[in-house]
Amino acid sequence: MHAYTRRTQARDLPALTFSIARRIAVDQRRRQAWRARHETVDPFLDAVPYEGPGPDEAVIAEEAWRHVQKRLDELSVDCRTAFVLSSFHGLTYAEIAHRLGVSERMVAKHIARALRDCRARLGSS
Repeated sequence: MHAYTRRTQARDLPALTFSIARRIAVDQRRRQAWRARHETVDPFLDAVPYEGPGPDEAVIAEEAWRHVQKRLDELSVDCRTAFVLSSFHGLTYAEIAHRLGVSERMVAKHIARALRDCRARLGSS
């Protein structure tokens, strides 16, 4: 039973790493957008305690993000661009297709290929 659990966890590690890195990027983007909308000089805001990740979590998240970035850099330009525009910038397939000058179906193929390649590369490292 333990061997099965360890194998399952090892198989899920690439997906978990990828998921963590994606969430970090999305959270960072949301935080930047929120700050841009709500940036004020309010002395009471400075009194609010920080509820972000602790030092250990930050190091683990940063390491996971660097690992995913390395894998993204190994993708073809079209796959990487389509994936980043969809996952991190929230663009629709139609918007990405327009930017890249390809069909929405090709965008879907690029994103699927990016996911497949990243998962395979994260699993082999």
